[in-house]
Amino acid sequence: MSGEKKSEHGYGAYNPQVIDFTLKFWESGNKWAYEEPPFKEIRFRVLGQSYGKNRWRPHLIQYRDILPNQSKKEANSMLSMLQQTISTLTNATCMTITMDLLDYWEHEVI
Repeated sequence: MSGEKKSEHGYGAYNPQVIDFTLKFWESGNKWAYEEPPFKEIRFRVLGQSYGKNRWRPHLIQYRDILPNQSKKEANSMLSMLQQTISTLTNATCMTITMDLLDYWEHEVI
């Protein structure tokens, strides 16, 4: 897996974590995946924290590449894959992810 957790210091609001990973999207078949050969790679950065024992809560999910046009069903599939990937990388149950947590990350180069 190519995910990376930036910090790991216990529970609570004082210990946010950043996770970077890449998901792959196929335009034909509209399939999201974590480990298979890509058609289009979309990089994500997630800010969140542990929330109780074995639970993880995302606060913000930034996509670093433009998302493909998707139907509602395809967008729900993406949210599900994000949740599964975060659960795998944190080794905890990821709380529900909704579209309002997503934001485009425009990184300015100085």
